Amino acid sequence: MGRNGEKSKGKKEEEVWKPIYQKRLGDAINYAKGKQSMAEFARKCGLNPMTLSRAVNGTIKKPLDIDTIRVMAECSDAPTDEVFEYLMLANGWVKTDSRRSREHFEKFILITKELFKDVQSIIMNALLEQGFSIASVFSTKLKDLDPTLKESRFHLNTDVDFALKVQGSEPSFRNFTVWIFTGEEFASDNSLYRSKLKDQQRFLIDRYKGVFLRDVWEPEAFENCQYSIVFLNKDLFEGFLKDLEGLKFNSCFSLILLDLAGQKVLREVFLPRKKGRKDKSLFKFTDRGEG
Repeated sequence: MGRNGEKSKGKKEEEVWKPIYQKRLGDAINYAKGKQSMAEFARKCGLNPMTLSRAVNGTIKKPLDIDTIRVMAECSDAPTDEVFEYLMLANGWVKTDSRRSREHFEKFILITKELFKDVQSIIMNALLEQGFSIASVFSTKLKDLDPTLKESRFHLNTDVDFALKVQGSEPSFRNFTVWIFTGEEFASDNSLYRSKLKDQQRFLIDRYKGVFLRDVWEPEAFENCQYSIVFLNKDLFEGFLKDLEGLKFNSCFSLILLDLAGQKVLREVFLPRKKGRKDKSLFKFTDRGEG
């Protein structure tokens, strides 16, 4: 089937009815390829590696066609049906005869948007309670925070979900990217939960390796800002910290753990800096929340 929703022979009609959800499409492709490298996965699928890389980095403007999605699902390490649906929803494709798919996608987008708003509200309120003034609120790409900052020469993805300019803090620009996995839907099945958690840990490395590589190759991109990854699941937060053990960074990176139910910031851990500089959290913790 073509990109504009025309019918393919022998297949039920399908159409593009929503824009591409760029970030989730990248996550879905990383999920599909599993432990394979992007080049290996592309070769297995018979696809151009650059096409997949652009999709992962959020730089494609048109949705992937249905045949591309189908072959990725078939070549995936994960269950084909699960991957196919994940890719379809992120890519903006749904079956015209599937009301359930449309409702599922709409619910997914609504929950995600509300979750981002909730996270942003918790962080802003925590800063305001400490007496900080928030000069600006951004929901944009990192490059837009500083007009002089160019796109990565290596096409590395450093997009953020939102950013704040906090007056009276150093650095003043605080950039946040949110990992939306809570794990609540798997809480009743410990085996399934652990399996999903392991998948999420793998996705995390794939998602943020571009950020950490840019810190090595283009550290000037983070000179005047802090880059924080926000977690909603304690096990995932602690697991990612363990995965990063022994690494040191040029720039100011932190991992933040939120309590959605309690509407508060539980912990903020700064990743070690190469030059030995110590970073301090702006948040106030009632227990040992700062690492």
